[in-house]
Amino acid sequence: MFHWVEAQCFINGKSTIYVSQEESFTVDQLAQCKECYQWSVSSTNDATIVSDYKTNEVKVKGLRVGRVTLTLSMLTNNGLVQCNKSIDVIEGNSVAGTSSTTKILNCDIDINDFKELRYADNQIIFVPNDSSKNLTYQWVVRYQQGDEKRFEGRVPNVDYSVANPINEVRLIINSTVCTRKFSKTYPESFWKVLK
Repeated sequence: MFHWVEAQCFINGKSTIYVSQEESFTVDQLAQCKECYQWSVSSTNDATIVSDYKTNEVKVKGLRVGRVTLTLSMLTNNGLVQCNKSIDVIEGNSVAGTSSTTKILNCDIDINDFKELRYADNQIIFVPNDSSKNLTYQWVVRYQQGDEKRFEGRVPNVDYSVANPINEVRLIINSTVCTRKFSKTYPESFWKVLK
């Protein structure tokens, strides 16, 4: 039986934005109040928030090429909840999600993130939000103590523990046309709440 992970939010939105482009990001989970949301970006030189940052939706504008982490902290009925999303800011003439050695204009990978689902005690599965079947998936899970594990397949079954929690998950998706990469970091409190 599957259980949705509680006390961890999920940021909806694209993983790449263009320089000078604005993109909206939202969270489905509700906070205690309309203004109990706090959004921030890791580098205001590469991207900036151009809307109210205290609601469940925020607009981010790319300023220059780089990678930023969009962070949301919100107060819910279960306490403080935090989540992050890595966003690549790219040039307008670049192709999102493709290798730098190819000049493909239409990437056929229609995935913009992945979610976590509790599978069993000390086990979690990661599920990309896609419906395509002709893709290959490579997962790299990095733990707090520095070890990494690699998985293949669309939905990997991954062990975790409070003693050695997962710090980061990277996903590489390949099609016959292009490659897309995603990564997500997790606060240590996320795994404590799962227990």
